[in-house]
Amino acid sequence: MNDRQKTVCAIGAFGLFFRFLLVVLVAILSGGILFPWMEVWLVKYICDKTTVDGCKINYTATGTELFVELLVIILLSIVTLGIFVFWVPSRILKFHISRVHIEKDMSNYKNIAE
Repeated sequence: MNDRQKTVCAIGAFGLFFRFLLVVLVAILSGGILFPWMEVWLVKYICDKTTVDGCKINYTATGTELFVELLVIILLSIVTLGIFVFWVPSRILKFHISRVHIEKDMSNYKNIAE
């Protein structure tokens, strides 16, 4: 049995760079209001192009969920007089990780009932 996990990410450098620039441009032009939707769009693109052991990665976040999360972060930062900003990176990372799911291909497994 092979215990090594094979991860394949089929993203071209130009495609990712173009999308990253588009995220930055739209975020700047909208005054940051559309940033959550653009970030979710970028992460979804990366997840759609990535497989783990042949299984597709499904990213279920929405821009609205991230927008609400960022509003909560801003309010907590204001209430704690800026102390909460030290926890922002881990909170954003937890937000994204909790919405990433690996779709297992069950056709490779034997039916236990057989």
